[in-house]
Amino acid sequence: MTALPKVDEEAKELNKKTRPIAYCPHIGDVYYVSVTSGVMCVDIRMYYVPYGLTGEQARQSKSGLALRLDEWVDFMGRLKMRDMKTPDGQKMQDLKMRDMNLRHQFAQVEIAGHENAGPTCRNGKYRT
Repeated sequence: MTALPKVDEEAKELNKKTRPIAYCPHIGDVYYVSVTSGVMCVDIRMYYVPYGLTGEQARQSKSGLALRLDEWVDFMGRLKMRDMKTPDGQKMQDLKMRDMNLRHQFAQVEIAGHENAGPTCRNGKYRT
């Protein structure tokens, strides 16, 4: 998704309202992302080409989502966090997955070690 930095730049300009914005790059398969003056969001949509028309005449479908500008900023921040690396070169996303796996394994050991493992009643006592 090499178009995202330019989309982010256009979204910032849209927020500043310094000039008219009409940017709609293709981001892969049938998806386009658009930033347009007057609509304070970043729109990610599926497009289709009606029968008999060319690819330049693609039309928006109803499938997609519109991110408000504050949601877009959060989305971009999450993408950057995902791609960040630790000092030893390991990706943050890999560390999170490893942490989740360790937590899951610990929970399994904890449950297996309890003699009455299972659902509890409202009063906190185990069912028999």
